[in-house]
Amino acid sequence: YWINAILSNPKTHIVNMTSNFIVMAMRPLEQMAGAAFVRDGQAFMEGAETLGGLFHYWKDSLKYAGQAFKQSDGILDIGLSKIETPSVIAKTKAGKVATNVIGAPTRLLMMSDEWSKQINYRAKVYALALKDARLKGFKAGSKEFSEHTADYFKKSFDEETGEGLNHIAMQYARENTFTQALEGGMSKHVQTMVAANPMLRQIMPFIRTPVNIYRAFAQRVPLLGAFQFQ
Repeated sequence: YWINAILSNPKTHIVNMTSNFIVMAMRPLEQMAGAAFVRDGQAFMEGAETLGGLFHYWKDSLKYAGQAFKQSDGILDIGLSKIETPSVIAKTKAGKVATNVIGAPTRLLMMSDEWSKQINYRAKVYALALKDARLKGFKAGSKEFSEHTADYFKKSFDEETGEGLNHIAMQYARENTFTQALEGGMSKHVQTMVAANPMLRQIMPFIRTPVNIYRAFAQRVPLLGAFQFQ
């Protein structure tokens, strides 16, 4: 109830979706700018194709976002979202109705993040598939090129659950939604402590996402970025 109360303000969801949009567009452009600066044509192409992939897969991403809202859980990246508390599973019909009503803010957050993860993941897989086909010597536009990219894309998803299997693209999608796992450092210890003592969740309801937002900012600040190791 406490987490949903915090998330009930519409401004929270507007800010979340707006930041997801900004990062989604910024990351490929950032890669292209960096690649141009060091004259890395392959990295520039990957960034450009990731940007193009965003326009290819927004409809597919909407479909899975709707499914995530209905089932109150992620599809692409099961169990890892901005919500760091376990889901409540109601056993009675009345309990399920109450849970769905009270948990609407959480489900809305999951829906928007599912859309963002899906589109970022699919765009990156698309770019990686094209890159892999070129590295293997297939000629762009050929039947072999198309078949290889289609097969690469297909193998990046679990056919039964829809879960993402491409680790590079998954990490990219997590970073773009600030949901990547915390690795080491004080923040990881704090997260573990709060998970073991639920009462602390009243004081620190969210840890992973704020820390990742700070790290994303710090990594892009001269000198300060040198002290970021994750």
